[in-house]
Amino acid sequence: MKSSLALNRVLCLAALAAISQARASSLIAEGYVPEKRSLTVTLTGSEPEAGREPEGLTEVATLEIDNNLPTYSLVLEFTDRYGGRDAVSEVRLQGLDGALGAGLEEVNGVTLAPDGQEGRFTWNPGTQVTATLAFRIRVMVTYKRQLSESPYLTVSMPGSL
Repeated sequence: MKSSLALNRVLCLAALAAISQARASSLIAEGYVPEKRSLTVTLTGSEPEAGREPEGLTEVATLEIDNNLPTYSLVLEFTDRYGGRDAVSEVRLQGLDGALGAGLEEVNGVTLAPDGQEGRFTWNPGTQVTATLAFRIRVMVTYKRQLSESPYLTVSMPGSL
């Protein structure tokens, strides 16, 4: 029994020595990696001034994304208090800081048009091979018409494995 324990210790020490000599870039991790999806929305826009015509881009929110799924998208929906969906003509995204997952489409200057439903805009950045971590995006909109108050913004981040 003592020789068996001594042999196991020697084998463990040899395995540890071999692992410590290997480079981290050559190791392959296997096993379960828990899903990480987090979206934080911070509204940054101010209320439109009554009677003022819409002009250019207006910043409405900052988004922060943590996501390790291979694919995900952002869906932004704008509605007024009566359910109208016709206030926004386009959405522009601008990356601020953090780490965008490798393989994803660069976000700076991406302009989104309605995706088949008025008031709904979707960003499909592609497939990532590394996680998106603490990546912040500025959301700016162009209004179609004069508004007395800012539309409601709903943001979701559907993903798939």
